[in-house]
Amino acid sequence: LYAAAVVFAGFLCFSGAGSMAAGSLAQRHTGQRLVSWAVFGIICWAILLMGILHWGSGWLIGLNSLLRMVLIVAMVGPLAFCMGFCFPTGLRMVGASSSSLVPWAWAVNGFGSVTGAVGGTVLAVSIGFTWLIVSALALYVGASYLINRLANPEMQTR
Repeated sequence: LYAAAVVFAGFLCFSGAGSMAAGSLAQRHTGQRLVSWAVFGIICWAILLMGILHWGSGWLIGLNSLLRMVLIVAMVGPLAFCMGFCFPTGLRMVGASSSSLVPWAWAVNGFGSVTGAVGGTVLAVSIGFTWLIVSALALYVGASYLINRLANPEMQTR
């Protein structure tokens, strides 16, 4: 119970910080660039975390609870920070192109959040945690590709 609370709290705080950073960086960079860099960070950090958890999780068990919580937040924080960039940046891009689609973007995000939580648990049990992460990373890459393709009119003609 404590581990779940620590992970959720850390994730919410760091993803919120990522959302704030996305807002301040939006004046200097295009939405496509922010999403591309965020997805790159998500992929790199997720692969690093998978390696740490696969080969190094045994040493975490022997640590005291407080130190374990701090390390878990330190491991999840950068991933959540990068994830925090995606929705506000995408929402800003949707609003710039068609403000009538903004409520739809919120609806799709809400639907994806609810079904992703349940579906992720079911998939982790059925295909394994590693394949779940690989699938999630593939979805992030696909979303980044679509954002870049839709945002660049010259790419749409190819």
